[in-house]
Amino acid sequence: MPYVSLPVTWDELAAAERTKDAQNLFFQSNEALQRLAKTGDLFAEVEALKQNVPKEIVNGGVADPSPKPLEKYKAKRDFSKTSEPPPIVPERSAQGSTRRFVVQKHAASHLHYDFRLEMEGVLKSWTVRKGPPLEPDVNRLAMPTEDHPLDYLSFEGIIPKGQYGGGTVMVWDIGTYNLIEGNVHKGYLKIFLAGEKLKGEWVLTRGQEEGGRSRWYLIKADRKTLKVPKAKADRSAISGRSMEQIAAKPDREWQSNREETHKQPKRAGANHRAQESEVELPGIDSLPKAKIRFVKPMLARLVNEVPDSPERQYEIKLDGYRVEIVKRDDNVEVFSRRENQLNQKYPAIAKAFDELSPDTVLDGEIVALDSKGRPDFNTLQNWKTGKNVYFYAFDILAYKGRDFRRHSRG
Repeated sequence: MPYVSLPVTWDELAAAERTKDAQNLFFQSNEALQRLAKTGDLFAEVEALKQNVPKEIVNGGVADPSPKPLEKYKAKRDFSKTSEPPPIVPERSAQGSTRRFVVQKHAASHLHYDFRLEMEGVLKSWTVRKGPPLEPDVNRLAMPTEDHPLDYLSFEGIIPKGQYGGGTVMVWDIGTYNLIEGNVHKGYLKIFLAGEKLKGEWVLTRGQEEGGRSRWYLIKADRKTLKVPKAKADRSAISGRSMEQIAAKPDREWQSNREETHKQPKRAGANHRAQESEVELPGIDSLPKAKIRFVKPMLARLVNEVPDSPERQYEIKLDGYRVEIVKRDDNVEVFSRRENQLNQKYPAIAKAFDELSPDTVLDGEIVALDSKGRPDFNTLQNWKTGKNVYFYAFDILAYKGRDFRRHSRG
């Protein structure tokens, strides 16, 4: 017969200690009912007590939490004019226990660096005029700014003139960090950064207030001077571009002019038709004619070292099924990487490309997304309906009967 957990009195505990016999502290179900009828609820008085709990405990360890995260960020921007990420706070970080950081080089009214750490569902941010120190014992003034949304981690492009912070933004460094000790609300953080450029220990410490604003300092904590290769020093950590190249190509800036409610970007999928805008491509007729057929896809291969080149780029692993879309005349076929036809399995994907130009081949991936827009391979494996399944295009292998495999367009 199972035992039932019940509260006991101090006298019963003292008796069990005195006799070295705890048997009287175990109650079976029938004994529990008899005891309750005899002694009543021993927790009744405890539940009626009122306690003065410190505010820090009530607020989960935060002495003065902001009731509306990203409110200052939102108030300073007109999202109908700037392509910066909207102020969306996720329920929790998609990274679990891994925390991310970013250093953005920002040519606004004056050139400076923005140092941002992921915590509490936002990016805590500081402005560091000359950038993070690379030598030991060098104190850099780090003035706190408003929290930013997590989408800002990869924001690189142009903030329009006339908008708050208008100018060019580069992702100078990006990576993950570990908290060694400290708490941002207590004014001290010791962290280990593992970025593309910054690797080592740094300290963020709060100094005295000046003019009503806290003055923080960013200090390199370990004793080793960090040397950033010249080829990387003035290049983006995610695109390899310089500030001048980013400014010269605003068409490649972040495009996230979304409403504050989360919306997925347009993709070819079960709920979206592939809307094609006819674009004139100068010189397309000079390209060789293509055989419109399945092309064995190029796959990733394992290497011992990542190439160290400013031209190197990377793409996100989407965790889906690699496919090719082949359209001959008006006939659309969806092939797996092993050339198995998938039209019957994903009819909505095939239907989405009805308006694609004939004699075109696309290389890409079919991906299922969860409610937060993140790839979910388990959902894809068990997929039976058209909901939340999309095609992401990697490359145009052929377009309008012309071979694009050796053609690069900037």
